[in-house]
Amino acid sequence: MQMKLKVAFMALFLSGCGLDAGQSPSRKFEAGSESGELNDAGDDESKKMSGASALSNGSASTQASKNTPSSSDSGSGTGAGGTPVSTPDLAMAAREFTIPARSFESPSRDLWATFYHTLRLQSSQEGMPLLSLNGTPLGPKLSKLQWCQAAMEGSVQVFFEGIWRTYNYAGSAGTVQVDCTEYYDHPVGRTRFTIARGPFGDGVRNYILVPFRTIAVDPAVIPYGSVIYIDAARGMPFVLSDGSERRHDGYFFAGDTGGLINGNHIDVFIGNALRSPFPWITSQSESRIGYRIVPDADIQEVLLKMHLLERN
Repeated sequence: MQMKLKVAFMALFLSGCGLDAGQSPSRKFEAGSESGELNDAGDDESKKMSGASALSNGSASTQASKNTPSSSDSGSGTGAGGTPVSTPDLAMAAREFTIPARSFESPSRDLWATFYHTLRLQSSQEGMPLLSLNGTPLGPKLSKLQWCQAAMEGSVQVFFEGIWRTYNYAGSAGTVQVDCTEYYDHPVGRTRFTIARGPFGDGVRNYILVPFRTIAVDPAVIPYGSVIYIDAARGMPFVLSDGSERRHDGYFFAGDTGGLINGNHIDVFIGNALRSPFPWITSQSESRIGYRIVPDADIQEVLLKMHLLERN
């Protein structure tokens, strides 16, 4: 769900957190000192997270060259140097963010970007329960602020009864459970949740959210299931939730949407990170970057499989 923040409150909150208001996502509310995040939880606890197993991106830090696409190909693909890339190798490259650069016939278009993330919180004994669509408590309770944040972000990881579990936006139902109007212009108090399929949450269709791959889009502009290439992203460093470093290859998958994602606006999913590592994500509609729709079936296939919990 993409909704409009109360600008004055957002600026005050971000200032208190030491964050740049210009980097905040348009639909999201940044997590800060009040959110009770367990970013340093023990490895044994984090491994207990229910649902699908955490996405594996490998252990080695791999750097992709910051080259613009320079070789045209389809099928098994070729790297920037003309070396053929097999389907298994391409699947590994997708996980490692090292898909080779290619040239595309599709026209260059402009977009502007925001970002969103999955909060990582601890259940409290006293608080607002997460309810299912039929009003049944799912178990965890969050503070009012945390509950409203989870409703706005659309997914949340909660440490409850000894395990991490991910909950996802299921819809709106019943009466207003929590009044979030002190944080947001748009009421989200009727939000209901469900246990997510993916470790970081779920997008549209049967897609799961994949950090630094998934983007929320307006399907009238970028159809669901499409892959886009953003040259400004290629070679940019970022850190995965397991602490390993990567450099982005520029490819993103259209697997989510939101109420304020309209026209040439995308929302980039950054996992549990609180800040965007990409300077081209400015949250300013006048700040445009170029992108191209990727027509290559092999790249589409490997990124699709990542978003369907399929093994490559």
